[in-house]
Amino acid sequence: RDYFDLKFRSALRKIRELWCLGNEFISRAEPWKVAKTNLPEAGGILAACLNLMRVMAIVSFPVIPETSEKIFEYLGLDKKDLAQLNSEDLGGQAGSLNYLKPGQDLSDIGLLFEKISPEQEAELVERFGV
Repeated sequence: RDYFDLKFRSALRKIRELWCLGNEFISRAEPWKVAKTNLPEAGGILAACLNLMRVMAIVSFPVIPETSEKIFEYLGLDKKDLAQLNSEDLGGQAGSLNYLKPGQDLSDIGLLFEKISPEQEAELVERFGV
């Protein structure tokens, strides 16, 4: 909603919170450990993570469209759908955590972001401030 109200700082903060929740979920669920004793449960955890990646790509699309498109391609989804899904209410299909089906083909995603060197960081701080 913040995007549409032009509250970009708030929108970005909420996107970051969503990414952090996703990271926290996978760290706590530990599918790599669960897989040793319960493969179906580990598969369910990973399916939830992949569906969360899809939702994250949708909400991030206005800010990092190329990264969102890469995630959609990785998930075997049509990146042309991103703009339409981003304009929808996340309570519907766009926000579904059961959208991807078992057996979904995945492609090689590569790096989503490059690590910023200390020199690049200093240059960015100089250029844009803290």
